[in-house]
Amino acid sequence: MGKPSTPMLDKENSVSIVSEEIRDFSEWLQYEKSVVFATYDKRQDDCRTCGHTEIHSRNKDNDLQCTVADGCNCIFPDFGNPHKLIPIFQTLTQLLAEYFNIDLTQIEYERRKLLEWITQPQ
Repeated sequence: MGKPSTPMLDKENSVSIVSEEIRDFSEWLQYEKSVVFATYDKRQDDCRTCGHTEIHSRNKDNDLQCTVADGCNCIFPDFGNPHKLIPIFQTLTQLLAEYFNIDLTQIEYERRKLLEWITQPQ
């Protein structure tokens, strides 16, 4: 059996220097400057618990409340505020992969195939 094809690993390798520089800068921002990666809350009308996307009502405290799911009376202060920042819950590895159009699942598959090829008896 010949060496397996690894186009995604090759692509990852081709951007590794730039990717590492971005990673270093990002970590410097986070740890030295206390910068947090965040985005504006665009999920204005969906319930974070039940996932419904219908219009929510407001309770007596003017908080949006999910009223469409049986037993789901989720309450979210400031929910739907387009000016509210929420943390990005993607890892830096995931963000870099998305930026460089690298499929992490394919990377893992290619690594396993390569390891299998390396460790097979001759």
